[in-house]
Amino acid sequence: MNINISINPEIYNGALEYAQEHHTNIKDIIESYLGKLRPTKSTTSNQADMKLQELINLTKGLKLDADDINGDKAKQSYLEEKYVR
Repeated sequence: MNINISINPEIYNGALEYAQEHHTNIKDIIESYLGKLRPTKSTTSNQADMKLQELINLTKGLKLDADDINGDKAKQSYLEEKYVR
């Protein structure tokens, strides 16, 4: 699809100069920029992976028993150490 847009000549000239210096064109620069405005599945997936890694890092110091799947024992132990002792 082709569209026409009005743009400030100074901005256009600066973009044209940038494009020439980087061996590309204004169309590709605009498409790249507009593509970054809308997250893709891979971007969303990467964000989920980063959050998962953060959660994994948070649990590295915890001592979990094999039978403590939901972490109730670890939570109880933590609370006892914090408030009882």
